Amino acid sequence: MRRLFIAFSMIFVLFLITACGESEDLGGEVSEEAEEEQEVEEANSDNQAEGNEEEINEVIVDDDVKVTLEKIAKESDDIFGESYEIIFDVENSLDHSIEVQARSVSIDGTMVDEATYSMSQEVAPDKNAEAVLSIEDFDDEGLPEMEEEFEMTLHLTSFDNMDYSEDHEIKVEF
Repeated sequence: MRRLFIAFSMIFVLFLITACGESEDLGGEVSEEAEEEQEVEEANSDNQAEGNEEEINEVIVDDDVKVTLEKIAKESDDIFGESYEIIFDVENSLDHSIEVQARSVSIDGTMVDEATYSMSQEVAPDKNAEAVLSIEDFDDEGLPEMEEEFEMTLHLTSFDNMDYSEDHEIKVEF
């Protein structure tokens, strides 16, 4: 039994040495797989750098709650596809927290599927926060180019004050 154990141990050790020896036989050369991985990483970093950003800085709502549309940024990535980030600055002068949400989003006259966008930001009383509307291309069909207009309903509500609810139509023409 002991001899059998030693024989299997020797075979296992030889297997490990052989497996390790194959990777060392490259003589410092980079394998094709490593080259492909490096090319993919470089392409991804290039694609992350690809993006259009348009500064808007337009006040949308100016009441007890002040909402400013700061910018619209489009990003493109080989893995995650295209996406938009529409960034709002929200100042809450009310005495209760508010929730800022996006509804009925459309780009160039085409409605955007609710499953592809999200925005929900709570803003405490007398505070400001950045609310970000993210629109993702989940089905690889691509997003509209936002060449003509962007429209949405900005919905403000409160869990602290159930009587509070406001909707503001937003339309940005390019």
